[in-house]
Amino acid sequence: MRGLRVVAVVVLSAAGCSGGGSGGPVEVDPGPALATQRPMAGEVLARWDQAATGAEIVVVEGYGGARQIGEWAADVAENHDGALRTGLIEAARALPPPPGRALIELPDGRTRSVAPLDPAATLDRVRRGVPVKWNEPARCPACRPLRVTAARAIVAPLDTVAGPAIAPAWEFGLEGSDVRLIATAVPDKAVTLLAPLHETAPRDTGVWVEVAHAVDGPALAVTFLGAPRPADRPCGVDYTGEAVESGRAVVVLVAPRRTYPQSRCTSEAGANRLTVPLDAPLGDRVVLQLHTGLPVADQTGG
Repeated sequence: MRGLRVVAVVVLSAAGCSGGGSGGPVEVDPGPALATQRPMAGEVLARWDQAATGAEIVVVEGYGGARQIGEWAADVAENHDGALRTGLIEAARALPPPPGRALIELPDGRTRSVAPLDPAATLDRVRRGVPVKWNEPARCPACRPLRVTAARAIVAPLDTVAGPAIAPAWEFGLEGSDVRLIATAVPDKAVTLLAPLHETAPRDTGVWVEVAHAVDGPALAVTFLGAPRPADRPCGVDYTGEAVESGRAVVVLVAPRRTYPQSRCTSEAGANRLTVPLDAPLGDRVVLQLHTGLPVADQTGG
């Protein structure tokens, strides 16, 4: 692992919650929680680096989804957003066959020959790959399906652990819309899916980072759910953040510092934000979740 460095910073959480503590101030040191997280971060970074430098093409969950090009017209936006999110896509007519063979151009310059999926199989994978999120319905009963009227063989970026590759894909045209959908035609057997590293983790081993993006410093600004009031108030928590870095990725550790006992506090949570220093600018490195070893979903904030 290259350039491993741990840097600490303490930032107060946002204020405003209900619930009460009991007893006077009792300092709780975040050190043990951070000490527990550091070996996990090292494991996450080592696995990512190994996947990036191996012989296999390693991708993460969601690589087979559809990317929208263009904006929906206002009168269909609600329906079409719901249909795309829940995988309501169907072919309106027969679609062309795939090319016999195509090349994947890997980030290091190597190429890999594959037999691309046909449009029907590509659409089927888009439908199967739709995630069911806790805050979204699994289905959209009132939505009308998106109807695919054309498919054109193209090449498009394929996100791999080693960086963006160029791979065969399909560009789908839709009935009654100028929006196009792009989906990779790389077959599942040609890639290796990087599975979550830790299915479960102790409650004291950090938080789930919702958003992470680079800011001047160099530093990372991260957002996560936590206590909605600071530690100088009952039921409040301050948070300490650390960045553990390698040449390819960064893992953010977050640990609580509590001043008051928590025995009578509710589990109410609010958005918390930390700015965590980095040893070097983030650049094209990826921010990984401590618990899963997979990329933080939102790394595009500003």
